[in-house]
Amino acid sequence: MKSCLIVDDSKVIRKVARHILETLEFEVEEAGDGQEALSRCEQKMPDVVLLDWNMPVMSGMEFLHYHHALAGLPDAARAHDCTQLLDRVGLDREAAARRVGRYSRGMLQRLALAQALIGNPRFLYLDEPISGVDPAGVVEFREILTGLSATGATVLINSHQLAEVERVCHRVVFVKQGRVEAMETMRAGASHARVLRVRLSTQQLAAPGERLSALAASAGATFRGWSAPDARFGVADDAGATRLISALVNGGVAVIEASPEEGRLERLFTGAASPVNAAAAADTANPTGGGGA
Repeated sequence: MKSCLIVDDSKVIRKVARHILETLEFEVEEAGDGQEALSRCEQKMPDVVLLDWNMPVMSGMEFLHYHHALAGLPDAARAHDCTQLLDRVGLDREAAARRVGRYSRGMLQRLALAQALIGNPRFLYLDEPISGVDPAGVVEFREILTGLSATGATVLINSHQLAEVERVCHRVVFVKQGRVEAMETMRAGASHARVLRVRLSTQQLAAPGERLSALAASAGATFRGWSAPDARFGVADDAGATRLISALVNGGVAVIEASPEEGRLERLFTGAASPVNAAAAADTANPTGGGGA
């Protein structure tokens, strides 16, 4: 029989929850607050911990205080720690005092990240952490996550937002129907072919396609087409991209920016490059099998 710990300060809610869970054949225990819940979990960890059913009536600050206590951290540090965490994720004092039930999706994500950071964890699991977060928040989350990684913490992210995953993660695992389909080390991407989209200055007369093609060929790249102000080139790897940009600039072409037309993970995820082909490309680039992930 599975066990469940109900944590709620309302006896009525605990009674109703107990009735439902016992009907579902759970062995039920109750706790009225975070400290009592922590004590019970230290004695015996239940299969399920059911936290406050009335959590939405808490303020953001109260929510963090609750989980700070549940983590068994010192009472004297609670106010300071929780205020710092809210500042870190970008929730101001007005938001901290507002009921959680009135939070937007983005604010809930910020609060959830603050909760996850309580106690400076060395291992962090996040499920779609930037879903519903505004662009400024995405940048803040990215800085927080890369900062955690830099301190030696392990951050495991479950996400379908491949562009952000590619910018933040060191290693990526593709899972399909419960099976690992592929594993990629992001820092080992130098050998991957790609299409590079190069934006040219509109202040300069557009170079004819023949000239762009010739400059690309001199750098070992291929000219794929032109749609002002962008030109597309095929390159074999990072070194090829560098040679292409250098050839264009030295040839008098005013380059504004360059970026992959499609993210590496997007290509892999959509099947444009299968795990088998990716492995073959790596073997071709490194035939001796040396190097490490």
